[in-house]
Amino acid sequence: LTEQAQALTERASEKDRAIQSLTEQAQALTERASEKDRAIQSLTEQAQALTEGGSEKDRIIQDIQSGLAFRMIVKYRRFINLLLPIGTKRRRLYTLITSAVGGYSSKARNLFPSK
Repeated sequence: LTEQAQALTERASEKDRAIQSLTEQAQALTERASEKDRAIQSLTEQAQALTEGGSEKDRIIQDIQSGLAFRMIVKYRRFINLLLPIGTKRRRLYTLITSAVGGYSSKARNLFPSK
């Protein structure tokens, strides 16, 4: 009878140690899950900040594209592309002239530097 009681006590002690080990493992996993939740929260906040920054850029681009100067440039480019299609002699001549005029205007600016 005492051997049985001793065996039962020993088995109970083993079970207690196993329960203690499992409890420690559960606590460690809970801590890791909390760390991962904090990391996810941080990444979510960063994503929201980037999204808000992107919408600000979209608004700025929309403001530029809706401006008169931008619309005039687009119409001018369409007109030039219609009259002087890319790959034609007329377009090459136009490009040559505009680059020459642009080159001369930058050289002229160098002759009279601003203060």
